[in-house]
Amino acid sequence: MPRNPKTGDVAITFIEQARQTLENLSAVALAGGTSLSNAVKVNVYLDDLEAVHELDAVYREYFDAPFPVRTTVRAGLRGYLVEIDAIVAI
Repeated sequence: MPRNPKTGDVAITFIEQARQTLENLSAVALAGGTSLSNAVKVNVYLDDLEAVHELDAVYREYFDAPFPVRTTVRAGLRGYLVEIDAIVAI
C-alpha cells in the first residue's frame, strides 16, 4: 500500500502513491533476501483504470525488461489510489 512506513502518511497524487507502494514492495523483497528484479508476477489494483498510463511510467523505474507478468484491475481501495503485490523469486 502507499503508506509511508516511517510517518504513516499517504501521498495525495497517484504518482507519489505508486512510487511509495513500489518502494514499500522493494523493501519487503530486500528483507526477504531478494529484489524486484526477481519478480515473476505483479498484481496491481487501481482505484481508477485511467491511471494505468501513469502507472506504466513509474513501473519502469522499478522493473526492467523483460517485465514480470502483470495483472491490473480496478478495485475499490478505500482511501488509496493504488496497491501492488508481487511474487518474487528468492
